[in-house]
Amino acid sequence: MNPPDAPPRQARAALMLAHALDDVTLARWREWRAGWSATHDTRLVLTAPHDAAAAALGLDDVLTIAPAEIFRAELRRKAASGKIVPGNVDLVVLAAFRRVPAWRQLVVAEYDVFLPGGFAALRAADAASQADLVACDLRLPEQEPDWVHWRAAAPGAGDPGAPLCKMLFPLARWSARLLDAMEAGYNDGWRGHCEVSVPSIAAARGLALETWNDAAARAGVPPITSAESFHWRRMRPDAPHLAYHPVKTQAAARDVAQALGLPPPQEVPPW
Repeated sequence: MNPPDAPPRQARAALMLAHALDDVTLARWREWRAGWSATHDTRLVLTAPHDAAAAALGLDDVLTIAPAEIFRAELRRKAASGKIVPGNVDLVVLAAFRRVPAWRQLVVAEYDVFLPGGFAALRAADAASQADLVACDLRLPEQEPDWVHWRAAAPGAGDPGAPLCKMLFPLARWSARLLDAMEAGYNDGWRGHCEVSVPSIAAARGLALETWNDAAARAGVPPITSAESFHWRRMRPDAPHLAYHPVKTQAAARDVAQALGLPPPQEVPPW
């Protein structure tokens, strides 16, 4: 495992996760960094080695996380597949946190999250929440009984019989307390897709969790996501203030912006 990086500029981090340095990643990273850099330590977290390309583009604040950091043996059954997809994005966040353990709170987006209307509502929701975990679409097994990943989830020895719940994680906020609890839980034998293991560990260990829309309502701003705008498989244009996922191409981002009557996203290059 690599040693911790230099101390962060802020105790709060805003990370974007990606595996490629293509036009989509670069466009979303530009937007993400601009949205958070005044108050957060912003980092582009790459799960494939693109250091030379990042340097050539003049990118700073890049963390490249190696597989050995992600799939550590002490994480036991959770890390056994050796694959990020499906269901192990949480291990990437945990590895990034272990590189910079002074972070106390991490707002994390995957590269295919698009905020065409800007970051004002999301930042207000972030400021309004004291929860250890903020994510999307909290569900219990009885609310979505056919979800395929319930069957593979199981508590560890430290939380026998713990009830399960699920949340959607392309856009989430993680506290240091939550990340420590996740590591302890996985060491105890918790397993399962991150959408169920992470919120279930949080609930079992007495940590607070809520949705972005709950936090937005308390902040007095519009919702952050909707059933149309934010989904694991597909999205449809809904309202300008919402976050969108998955938006995997710049053409898709342009289409969303056009449908919402917003300016198109800035293209790259140039950086």
